[in-house]
Amino acid sequence: MRFFEILDSLLKERGAAAKLSASMGIPESLIGYWRRGEKQPRLENIVKLCEYFNVSSDELLGIKRPTTPEGEQSELTEHQELIAVISNELKLMDVEKLKAFKAFLGA
Repeated sequence: MRFFEILDSLLKERGAAAKLSASMGIPESLIGYWRRGEKQPRLENIVKLCEYFNVSSDELLGIKRPTTPEGEQSELTEHQELIAVISNELKLMDVEKLKAFKAFLGA
């Protein structure tokens, strides 16, 4: 499942968007955008959502971690999770800021 589908399911199971928006101090309309997959939440709001619903970020973002034969989580998946979070944040940044960051990195 994708984030917006998971959020929609959590809201149907555990509470209304109005309660969530009041708890997070954000407009209910923003939750509607997330719920429809039209916008992605910022990192700080992902943390608040996890706390509100008492779920892990993996569960909220629909990340399934492969396991090694010994049942331990792979290091690579931790990097993949970080890349996914950064990717979502980059989608929210404007192009000029990204170009400036790219120039700063010398890429």
